[in-house]
Amino acid sequence: MKKYFLFFLIFLASCATNSDQKNEWPVDLDELSTLHCQSIALKNERFQLADSIRFIQDSIIVNTKSGNDISYYQDHLIELEKRKKILTANSYALSDTIESKMKIVIRDLNPDEKRIFNDSLNARTKAKGCE
Repeated sequence: MKKYFLFFLIFLASCATNSDQKNEWPVDLDELSTLHCQSIALKNERFQLADSIRFIQDSIIVNTKSGNDISYYQDHLIELEKRKKILTANSYALSDTIESKMKIVIRDLNPDEKRIFNDSLNARTKAKGCE
């Protein structure tokens, strides 16, 4: 009986230690949530840009069929395409940064710990007003 009681105490102590360790991630969670917020903002900006590009392309088609001058639309489309390249480069760079920081954390975690980490990160991101 003493063996089981001792085993139970050791088990409880290890559980308490593990739960304390979950709050100490090997990466700054605030920094990671800030990067996550930036990625959300970039995603929204890319989506708005894509809508603008589609609108300009539709305007070019309509005005071409009507025989109207489309030079304004073409110039505007060129500017939007330049902006698209910049946003794409920024998104890739931010993605690489986030991925490298996430690899540090998740490489040693089991699925339950990964879920806890992800929930913690999402909670901090939402607390910053990013969704």
